[in-house]
Amino acid sequence: MAIELSKIKKRINSVSSALKVTKAMKLVSSIKVQKWKKQMLSNRDYVNCLVDISNIVFTHAKKIDSSFLKENETDRRLFIVVTSSLGLCGAYNQNIFKYCDKLITKNDDLIIFGSKGLKYFKKNKYTCLDFETESKEKDDDKIIKELTNFIIDEFKKGKYKNVNLIYTHFKNSLSFIPTTFKILPFENISKNSKNEYPPLMEPSSKEIVDKLFPLYFKSTLYSKLLEAEVSEHASRSNAMDNATNNATELLEMLQLEFNKARQTSITEEIIEIVSGSQNK
Repeated sequence: MAIELSKIKKRINSVSSALKVTKAMKLVSSIKVQKWKKQMLSNRDYVNCLVDISNIVFTHAKKIDSSFLKENETDRRLFIVVTSSLGLCGAYNQNIFKYCDKLITKNDDLIIFGSKGLKYFKKNKYTCLDFETESKEKDDDKIIKELTNFIIDEFKKGKYKNVNLIYTHFKNSLSFIPTTFKILPFENISKNSKNEYPPLMEPSSKEIVDKLFPLYFKSTLYSKLLEAEVSEHASRSNAMDNATNNATELLEMLQLEFNKARQTSITEEIIEIVSGSQNK
């Protein structure tokens, strides 16, 4: 009985230690959610305004011969996939992997954000470009500029039919949805433009499109990366919350089991004492 009590006590200590860790990680993740969510919301107004301007420009300039407005004649596509570099975030990465496996073919090229994604896609023999993003912060301005220039150059060369971003859309604190956003060619043109008359474009429509698109591309990419970051931390916060609740329930069960075992041990000792006194 003493051995059983010792085993239960060790399990209680182990679960208690795990409970402290999950509580701490939940607190850290919750703080990060608030930080990144604030950044995401403050950026959203700017991006929405830029998208509206881009809609107006590209709607009235869609007849011009720009490489940004049409697909290239090739079957190869480029996907930018946003995953995490850290674990303990529930089904965040697994949902992205399942989504990608249905969409991406072996003929497509990948640029991966997050070491978890890089490990998975290389293991499954996907073509991952050697672009240093897996260990970078998602708000790293330098890496976003480099990625923007790289993708625009490759698309202009006609290497890819289209360029897509796969990220986790933040719906609310409990719902995160893997989503595809087509970056190139530009298709986010509003059918019902608010401007009935075409704007004046100087020096020319083509030059404005060529200069506006890199800004649009960079800003849109940044906004989606922020959204993915919020989703990751919210998913981790939820996972740690569930782990904390499970650990608390397990701790209560173990404590009850320990009390029962201790009561049984005390009862056995009393019986032995009484039996011993009666024999005398």
